[in-house]
Amino acid sequence: EQVENIIKKYKALAEENGLTLPQMALAFVYSQDFVTSNIIGPSNVEQLVENVEAMDLKFSTEMLNKINETGRQIVIFVIR
Repeated sequence: EQVENIIKKYKALAEENGLTLPQMALAFVYSQDFVTSNIIGPSNVEQLVENVEAMDLKFSTEMLNKINETGRQIVIFVIR
């Protein structure tokens, strides 16, 4: 249940910013300095378009902080 709540938080954050959850996740990965490439696995053309659009997204520091803060909640959940 706690993991589901965290996923809901990610989804809400994505929607608040006009993104789908996959777009936000991919854009977050692309924003990491140590990432040189990302393997995507779309099942249809719509998913491919959604994935490719994420490549051009740039997050503000505030948005990255919100994503990271939500991610920290998962780590805390797993450690407990």
